This record gives sequence, C-alpha cells and structure tokens, in this order.
Amino acid sequence: ILIIGEDNNIYNLDKKGKRVKGWKYIKNSNRIKQTPQYFRVGNKDYILAERNNSSSQLLAINGSERLHFEQGIQFNGNPITIDKKGTLYAITTEGKLWRGTLDGNSSQLSLPNLDAHSLFFIEETETDKQFIYTNNKRVFIVNTDFETIHSFELANTITSLVSNSKGLLITTDNELYLWNNNGVMEGFPIDSDGYFNMADIDNNGKMNLLNTKNGFIYNYELAD
Repeated sequence: ILIIGEDNNIYNLDKKGKRVKGWKYIKNSNRIKQTPQYFRVGNKDYILAERNNSSSQLLAINGSERLHFEQGIQFNGNPITIDKKGTLYAITTEGKLWRGTLDGNSSQLSLPNLDAHSLFFIEETETDKQFIYTNNKRVFIVNTDFETIHSFELANTITSLVSNSKGLLITTDNELYLWNNNGVMEGFPIDSDGYFNMADIDNNGKMNLLNTKNGFIYNYELAD
C-alpha cells in the first residue's frame, strides 16, 4: 500500500499496515500531485511519483529512483498517461504533448487543436493504439502518426473523458455522453453531476451505468 503523506513522503505499508523494510524512497520538496501508478514493462517494475512538471520520477519497486527527466517543463495538472510500452504522456501549460520514454529521454509535440486545457487519453489494444484529446467542446481521435480519425463536437465544454468496452464516456458540466464509432449512443446524453461508474454489477453479462444527479444514484442497464 503506497500512501502520499502530508509531509510529501511516499510510505510503503504491508497489508497489516506496517512499514515495508528495504523501502528506499527519498522525499523532496516538489509536491506529488497524483496517486502513484505502478506498471511493469518487460522484467522491470516501475512506480510513477507524479508531479505537475517534468521532475516526475520513475521509481524501482524498492522506491529508489530508476530514472528522471529533464526538468523545467510544467504540466497542465491532469494525470500523466502511460501506454503499454511505458511511454509517459502529459499536456504542458503551453499546450504541447510531452512524451517521456524509459531511457530517460523526453520530447514535446505541437498537435492541431491541442491546448493547455486539453484532456488526453490513450486507447490501446494488442494490435492498435489511438490518442484521444479534447479542445473545449470538441473531441479528436488520432492515430499514432497523429492523423485525425474522428472528431465531433458536443453542446457544452467537456470536463472528463474515459474509455471502456462500450465506447467513450464523456461528461460536461451537467451531461453524460456515451460515444462509439457509430456516434452518440441512443438514449444519451443523460443528466449527470459528473460522477459515474460502469460495471456488470449483477453478473448477467450486461453492463450497468451508475450515475448521480441531484443527490440520487441512477442505475441504467446498457443494451448490447
């Protein structure tokens, strides 16, 4: 169990709440802003100590620093996204796409319609990868060459973006959309406070969408 303390230290606890011996993380004054992310590439384990800039670290399984990136680049505050190869992606405060690789190198790309307020997401399968990002009311889906595959516009500014087996779940200030390659699914948008989850909660093979609005929780069963 990894916990970020008020003192900006990362504490590693076992299932009984005791500190794990051999944990070697050394804290610094640069505030960790997100929940640590664990991932594995090849035979190496990584823990992302994520900050709002390129001083974010990748740690080994014992908390020691595995690599760091060129510092001084500020991110827009949204979580860093990691693909299956371990490449890190973030949006900078200048509206560029920052990429950090597991050899410690990094680069910045300017993409059409990407700005400092954009949300960014990776949709990845065994054979394909797409990048999804927003600009105000619009969603752009591009391939690995950053060529546009789809784009569409909603009625209001987009506040969150999540992908699952049914498509893209997109929220605005008061609406929730479910979009796939055929467009916005029938019955959507629905009113929402922006808090939702999707799962097969009764194990009948059909997905349930749990959504909140004005203090109520609504349960929708989605058609196949």
